[in-house]
Amino acid sequence: MNDLEISVVVPMHDEEGNAMQLYEEIKESLDVYNKGYEIIFVNDFSNDDTLKVLEQIRGRDDNNFHYCDLEFNVGENWAVYAGVSKARGKVIVTIDGDIQNDPRFIPVLVNKINDGFKVVSGRREKRIGLIDRVIPSVVANKLISLVTGFSVHDTGCTLKAYRSDVIKNYYTPKGFNNRFSPVIYDIDPKDFTEVQVPDRVRLAGKSHYGLERIFIIMNDILVVPFIRKRNQESLENIRKKTIYFTIFIGLLLISGVLTGGFWPSSILIIIILPLLSVIWNLGRFIDCRENPKFVIKTFR
Repeated sequence: MNDLEISVVVPMHDEEGNAMQLYEEIKESLDVYNKGYEIIFVNDFSNDDTLKVLEQIRGRDDNNFHYCDLEFNVGENWAVYAGVSKARGKVIVTIDGDIQNDPRFIPVLVNKINDGFKVVSGRREKRIGLIDRVIPSVVANKLISLVTGFSVHDTGCTLKAYRSDVIKNYYTPKGFNNRFSPVIYDIDPKDFTEVQVPDRVRLAGKSHYGLERIFIIMNDILVVPFIRKRNQESLENIRKKTIYFTIFIGLLLISGVLTGGFWPSSILIIIILPLLSVIWNLGRFIDCRENPKFVIKTFR
């Protein structure tokens, strides 16, 4: 019988300068909380000595600490899922490897799960980095709320707690967990809440995010209304119907070009482009649920 209450999953890429301190802060927070726990750091094919630091930590704590070493770089989204695939806790907590999330708030999030919520997210206050961090985040959250009707203020905060059955064995394409959790997990808004947390200064390494996220979000968000149900068969049906509708619009476009008819070509092109994005992203969802994109070389 599983007696672990909490699994903390931490994706790491080139975080050798942060790994030891982050481990110590997480361990201190959970030791005080006094619940059964494990800490899983995921080395996402780092170019520095992150793996050596993880091996060092494992050498001094082989009871509560584990690490995954991935075969190739997959990005934060899939690195999180790699760690989740090995997690045994009833509650799974994700936290950034850059030390900007404060581990002292892990028990606060877990308590909210124990109160009956299925997903609890940190909501960062006094965000650091106006241009490259705050603006993309504000744009993303406003778009997500507008498209989905799901009121969430900080989807980009990696500090989140999930009831295990919500996130376990449910994979999404690269970027979607980072940008659209909890919307993509098909939970009722009443099962979600946020907790205000600080946004700390990165002490080592560099951020992997920038303004280009706005354009990625605008593309990816088009598919969000279609993927909130987990039934893969329904996703395939939606994709087929979208393909048929796109073909129909394409025929109208060709007809309009050939005959100079009523439909302006520019309007039809504007309609077709988002449809193509939806078709592509639905294909990614269907594929990744059958073929996870991470390969764990070592788990210790």
